[in-house]
Amino acid sequence: MVSPNPSANLQPPLQPNLLPNRLRRLGPRPLPLHLNLSLASWLSSVPGLMLLQINSPLWQLSANPPPPELCALAKQLGQQSPSELGPALARAVAAKSAALLAGIERYHQHPYQRQMKEPPAIWQEGSTRLLDYGGKGPVTLVIPSLINKAYILDLDKQRSLMRWLAAHGLHPLLLDWGAPGSLERDYTLDDYVSRAGRALATLKQPVNLVGYCMGGLLALKLAAQHSSAVHKLALLATPWDFHAGNKAAALRTAKLFQLWQPGCQVMNELPIDLIQTLFTLLDPLGPQTKFTRFAEMTDPQDIESFVALEDWLNDGIPLTYKVAEQCLLTFYERNEAHLFTDPRALRLPTLVMIPEQDRIVPPQSADALAALLPDCRRMKVPLGHIGMIVSRGAHNMVHIPLAEWLR
Repeated sequence: MVSPNPSANLQPPLQPNLLPNRLRRLGPRPLPLHLNLSLASWLSSVPGLMLLQINSPLWQLSANPPPPELCALAKQLGQQSPSELGPALARAVAAKSAALLAGIERYHQHPYQRQMKEPPAIWQEGSTRLLDYGGKGPVTLVIPSLINKAYILDLDKQRSLMRWLAAHGLHPLLLDWGAPGSLERDYTLDDYVSRAGRALATLKQPVNLVGYCMGGLLALKLAAQHSSAVHKLALLATPWDFHAGNKAAALRTAKLFQLWQPGCQVMNELPIDLIQTLFTLLDPLGPQTKFTRFAEMTDPQDIESFVALEDWLNDGIPLTYKVAEQCLLTFYERNEAHLFTDPRALRLPTLVMIPEQDRIVPPQSADALAALLPDCRRMKVPLGHIGMIVSRGAHNMVHIPLAEWLR
């Protein structure tokens, strides 16, 4: 009944004193929140075991009968000695806790460092740079989200959408927003679109636009404002209907921001760990699952890929207060993306790529945008929000069809 300790066969981690200061990792951020959520889920197993007693007064007070799955589990556990269930449950909780901590420690002590030579910046304004990846073919301006850093599109030598496009018939440029500085402190989403417009003007020729996540909304408005300077528009995992899929979760996210709003207004930003908290609420036990799995990984490439992606996830940047207010109140609470831009007015060939396993932008949210675009090709891929950029399946399912369409 009790699983063996999954951390028992792990290789010992590197000693902390072997790691330089630049490798001190904080993730998964915010770490106390993830540890407490996991602990709460495990401790809930004790009252859960009580509920498995179908004749429990708790079920007698309930208007609904126990679900069939619970009845089946109760029957299975009923074959065990009652005096052994409690200790067995405690051992199982301890094993899960050990596996999670082993995975986090393994991540913290891994020696990986991202070592990618940056392409030249051909334009800069404030914290924003336009990075030129070279290549021969149609010029393609790629616009990332304002949340997290732009290098998810250039993660490492094996997983770089930007470098792959440059090697396969396109000339991609990445608009790297950077962290908000003194010039950007009062920026709204509209201000970022205006800045993107100034970067676009320096190219002095019509280009393709590619927007990823929130960057898709920025690219959408940029294309509407500068339609004569844009050939085609591709939108990857771009949200539109913020109540699609899980309206309750969107409203909870907005309410939580409202609790933080006075402090964020004083700081004039939404800090990194608060942003990560909002993402955590979309999948509270996701980090527990993935770090437990990481503790048992044996393939060196899988291990390094995990660390590279986690480093990016934890290498966040804050949002300006006004951008956070727009996103969380105008979009998440009131579901009024149409006040930002009107996709129905766009007359450009558009590709909308929708990852079907996306937990950040539900497929229904991106579907709603595709339905409003007059000249739209819709493509669904069986990947997740980040997986559509860096997973093993991304090359065949996303990179190749995207490049073919842009060419």
